[in-house]
Amino acid sequence: MQRDFWSLILACGFGAFVGAFVSLEIAEYFQYGRYFWGFGVIIGGLFGYVSVDFSDFREGLVLAYKRTVAWRPNWAILGTSFLFFITLSVVLSNAAIFIGYLNNWEAVLKILALSESISLLFVLLCVAEGCDMPSHRDMNKVILYGNPISVVFLWLPKGLWWSMKRAPSAVVAASLCLVGAGQETVEFATTAFRYVHSRRRTICFGCAALGAAVGYQAGSAVIGASVGATLGAVEYQLVAIHWLKVVPNGGRA
Repeated sequence: MQRDFWSLILACGFGAFVGAFVSLEIAEYFQYGRYFWGFGVIIGGLFGYVSVDFSDFREGLVLAYKRTVAWRPNWAILGTSFLFFITLSVVLSNAAIFIGYLNNWEAVLKILALSESISLLFVLLCVAEGCDMPSHRDMNKVILYGNPISVVFLWLPKGLWWSMKRAPSAVVAASLCLVGAGQETVEFATTAFRYVHSRRRTICFGCAALGAAVGYQAGSAVIGASVGATLGAVEYQLVAIHWLKVVPNGGRA
């Protein structure tokens, strides 16, 4: 019981401190911040809600994620995306050499030196790890199609045309993806709330929010933390245990 009691007091004080601090910062650094200090109060209440019995909160989030979110990382796709990013970077570097630094040979030499250094490092890593090195035919293709002239006059126009043809379907796919992500987010949030919510968290939210409001009005986050912790102690001992008959084991009975 003592552990639950002190955990609740610390959570209320911590949430009130954070809420009062955020409210004071909003009022000080924004022109109309004095009208929106309530956002800090809400943030403080949420901090109190989350921080009490934090291990249970974390376990509830993990369980809700496993029950609702079907996405798992596909390392093959992530690796392919990384290689695509590297390839695109090389293409854009070549384009920059040809277009942006056409008359600045010193900058061109610096960029080429950097590119060659990175390529040499890649080759050394492949040798050290025992990777299969590209054949001469593959390297000839890289030189033929990866030089700045081919990039500017061949791949950039083809890339633009490819993007224009696929833009409408990409917009539709992105919209459907956003809708699906929104639905999964709502389902995850509601499931997580069912798993983590308790009377103790309700107490912490209210006490931390009230403490944050008092701290803002007093101009001190420390005063807000003291008020929040005191309210949490009074709420827990008088209201929760004696009136609501909350069992002191986390409030779940």
